[in-house]
Amino acid sequence: MMRIRHVSTAAVGAALLSVLLLCGCGRPSGPGTEDRSGGARENVASPAGTKGAEAVAEVQSNVAVALTLSAMDQAKYGGIGDTGTLALPAATPPAEVPVAPVDASASTRGILLLAGGSTYEGEVKDGKPSGQGTLTDANGTHQWGVWHDGNAFKLSGTWVAPDGTTEVGTWNVDGTPSGGTITWKDGRQYKGDWKLVDGAAELPDGTGEMNWPDGRKYVGQFHNGTMEGPGKMTFPDGNVQEGNWKQGRFLRPVP
Repeated sequence: MMRIRHVSTAAVGAALLSVLLLCGCGRPSGPGTEDRSGGARENVASPAGTKGAEAVAEVQSNVAVALTLSAMDQAKYGGIGDTGTLALPAATPPAEVPVAPVDASASTRGILLLAGGSTYEGEVKDGKPSGQGTLTDANGTHQWGVWHDGNAFKLSGTWVAPDGTTEVGTWNVDGTPSGGTITWKDGRQYKGDWKLVDGAAELPDGTGEMNWPDGRKYVGQFHNGTMEGPGKMTFPDGNVQEGNWKQGRFLRPVP
């Protein structure tokens, strides 16, 4: 709050009287000068009298400026209170900043509990896995990669089936080769290309190697989980069957 003082008429009058007494205004002027040209004698005002008149004019000008400024302040700030306190206008509240609407479909990070008890942590869109993320469950599954609209698209890691079958490798829904190692609870193990199966263990499909607990070993082509095409079976006793296979059965040796 600004505080200003009133200018009273009595104070202005006292100031004018003091200036007049100090400068000598009102005292008789000094001796006049004689006109030597033969004309009539005239009284000429002294330099002191001239300075007094200038001082009075200056004081009057200052008072006028002070009163003018006082009037301007009253017009601008709404007048002066009885105690001499200047009333300032109320502060203008800041303008509200508009907030952009939130796009609910935008991809964000989150944690989702999926069907079957698995947990997904990563990018989510429309409440479904979408983007980079990791899938885990209590059986030991730990897969990471890319999801599209809730479905796995390109993954790597370990998947454990409910029956205990374990897969370690890659799962590519985009059509690029998928494969790795499959280990069954009965002791069989496969390494190679596989065919993706929704909700169950993958099937050997393509080029791979199968090993049995009894010591047999097959290296060659597979189709839909069985030996099919050219391949070589080696038995524990050293016997070898090499040739074409059909649905897991040896047909004929290589010519």
